[in-house]
Amino acid sequence: MISSTVRVPVAVVLLFAGVVVGVLTYRSQQEIAEAADALTSVRVQLDAMRASLNGLALAQRGYFEPLRTGSLNQQFQTVRRTSDALNAQVTELRTTLTNPAALDGLTAIETALSDFAASDARVRTNLANDTYFAAADLVVSAAAGSLRAADAAVGSLQDTLAADTNRRVQRLEQRQRLAISALAVVWIVGLLALVPLPPNSALTTTRDVPEPAVIPETMPAMPELAPADATPVSLVDLTAAAKACSAIACASTAANLRDVDRKSTRLNSSHVKRSRMPSSA
Repeated sequence: MISSTVRVPVAVVLLFAGVVVGVLTYRSQQEIAEAADALTSVRVQLDAMRASLNGLALAQRGYFEPLRTGSLNQQFQTVRRTSDALNAQVTELRTTLTNPAALDGLTAIETALSDFAASDARVRTNLANDTYFAAADLVVSAAAGSLRAADAAVGSLQDTLAADTNRRVQRLEQRQRLAISALAVVWIVGLLALVPLPPNSALTTTRDVPEPAVIPETMPAMPELAPADATPVSLVDLTAAAKACSAIACASTAANLRDVDRKSTRLNSSHVKRSRMPSSA
């Protein structure tokens, strides 16, 4: 139990702690939601990159089917536009991602796209020189290998971002739990301090315990009684004492005899002696 002057500061501290923990909890929830939204957005972009890589492979194979898919120049333009779009997506992701592992994944994607661009240039050169077999071999081997490497880098990047987001969410949730636990402890202690205890409680009343008697090491000396002034026996007149006792005894005996005589006289005058024999006899 605390005094009334301290209750107001304690209540203010409890209110402030509740506001702080509420703000921290709200910010943690916002950061968790932002991390989930960012991961979803990046996943959408990476899925679009994978679709673009598949389209890039199909467009390059279209070099050898001009009659069914259009002219060769149209196929060249399709591959170039798709490759440029992929590079633009990688550049955009590089501005948003800060995880070193994710940046390394983007670098791997850029390297694979650069290898594909070099292979595609060689394919075009072979097609211009009418060396179709060499061009086809480059498409199947070098260009396809670069596209597979880019696709694998995109998948690895997705896994890295998912793991990093999960770790971040776990840290935020742990911070949120710690803040709530600290608030609970502060509130419990504060409420216990604010709640008044009954006056007869064992925590507020103290029993008066008598102090033990202190026994002195040495007892005080008893005062000596002065002897009463007594007359020596040799000075008492024994003869006079015997006469006085005899006179007292005689007076007592005479008084007793007078009482007996008075009683007997009263008994004789008040009672009539009856004869047991009939009067006729």
